[in-house]
Amino acid sequence: MTALWILAAILALPLLVWVLRWNGEGWIPQGDQAIIAFKTQDVFSGQPPVMGMRSTSANTVEASAAHHLGPMQFYLMAPFYAAFGWQPIGLLVGCAAMATTFIAISVRQAWHVAKWPGVALAVFCVVGVELSMRAVLVLPWNPYPPTLGLVAVLITAWRLVRGGARALPWFIGTASFVLQANLYYVPVMAPLMLGLAGLGLLRWWRRRGTMWPLPGEGSAYDEEAIWQRPGILAIVVGLVCWAPSIAELFLYSPNNLEELSALAGGTFPVVRILEAVAAVGVVALVAWWTMRRGRPSRATAARCVAVLIGLGVGAAYVLGGSARAPYASMAWAAPYFMVGAFVWPVVGLTTRWWPRVNARALLGAGGVAALVAGLLTAPSAAFASPGTAEQLRNSDTSRATVDEAVKLIDRRVLGTPPIEVLGGGVQSAFGDSPALMLELAHRGYDTYMVRPWPNDEDDDMRSSKNAPPKRVVIVLHETKPIELIIPWEWPSRP
Repeated sequence: MTALWILAAILALPLLVWVLRWNGEGWIPQGDQAIIAFKTQDVFSGQPPVMGMRSTSANTVEASAAHHLGPMQFYLMAPFYAAFGWQPIGLLVGCAAMATTFIAISVRQAWHVAKWPGVALAVFCVVGVELSMRAVLVLPWNPYPPTLGLVAVLITAWRLVRGGARALPWFIGTASFVLQANLYYVPVMAPLMLGLAGLGLLRWWRRRGTMWPLPGEGSAYDEEAIWQRPGILAIVVGLVCWAPSIAELFLYSPNNLEELSALAGGTFPVVRILEAVAAVGVVALVAWWTMRRGRPSRATAARCVAVLIGLGVGAAYVLGGSARAPYASMAWAAPYFMVGAFVWPVVGLTTRWWPRVNARALLGAGGVAALVAGLLTAPSAAFASPGTAEQLRNSDTSRATVDEAVKLIDRRVLGTPPIEVLGGGVQSAFGDSPALMLELAHRGYDTYMVRPWPNDEDDDMRSSKNAPPKRVVIVLHETKPIELIIPWEWPSRP
């Protein structure tokens, strides 16, 4: 097992390099990433987050104001952000830690499925995602962290199709994270989850002679302590992962489930409902084909997962159309897994060949290849990608605005009054304003900003509608100097 952890560490090396590089470039969270930083900071406050990030659902259905499914990302990043004193590097380290965990889960679960051939498929997917996404993998914007999480989802699903029920808690944990991060993953993962649910019900019936959750005749797992049974562990993991989202249903009205219902109602006309029914039929056919001869082989199980995730990616494109095509980059794991699953017999990666291979030599060769790939993409090539260049450009713009605004406040304002931050343009309102609010909050100011959101949210304490009357207002402009408005009631410097 030590060899597996060494391999996982090698695969995670590029993440460490990217963290150091972003920090060295002076990256700061701005725009949505600053909002994510606020929500991560709120985990240790009296108002912990119960909602995910805002979605762009209104662009699809005007009547919908849905959030993404949950705040799991904020809770996982919070200890790292706090440990680094709420500095930007804490967010980067938190994202790298989550990505490393997904890599370790993928490698370990792949070993349980098919030993070194399975590990080879996991390495192929991980390295493929790293080469495709590169340095943005360690940024906190919610489309980025789940990309390696999807690799872990597919590998654990592979083990489940093979009949490895002990992968169920791992699947529930990783799938919960991916689903909560971004609504795009709901159609992507829907066929896979439906297929696994169908397989699970069929196997329960065959082994126990009854329908789940009726216990029936019992199984080998019933002889274990209740806290060791994979089904019980999966339920506990699921409840922990979804507890904030469940709480949100009772704390807010309209809640996110109602908004999601409005989104679904406007997204699924009759034609798409028929398409969904056809997709469910295909999923059922795949499940039946997989189980028709009992326990499927490793290759058959991998192909089953590949077909189901391929259906999901297709469904996501059909539902979102070409306007949502850029979101497909979040599902890079899918094509790599599909290629690996179907190329398996072509390149001779069947299990009968692997006992003849020296495992240490294989580990050494794979480790060196992964290390070389990581180091080649990390320092220069990764930061030459368009996504990285855009992130650095936005960060530099916001940092310059923040520095100028902070100097103006220090020069003009006495004490730490409440401050409302307003933006006079797109970049200043949606990019620079959250970055300035975050910096001012770290300096002890209560900050507020206009929120173009129709419903109450879990971070409304920072909304302008809740700002006190006696406050300082700072207006960020994109084509003229920053404007500072100080009411006569608040003392200011001459």
